[in-house]
Amino acid sequence: MRATHDPMYLVYTYGKLEILRWREQLARRPGFSLRQFHDRLLGCGYVSLDVARAYLLEA
Repeated sequence: MRATHDPMYLVYTYGKLEILRWREQLARRPGFSLRQFHDRLLGCGYVSLDVARAYLLEA
């Protein structure tokens, strides 16, 4: 129902699901740190999902 009142809700939900998928993917790597994940994600600044993904997954 929320999406019917706010069309941007679907965009935010898509972004959230992508970020959670990246986190799950990186969590399988040895030495994964949730704190470092968040620091790197927030350190990207305001960029597109493609740029953020490339930055996060290159580490």
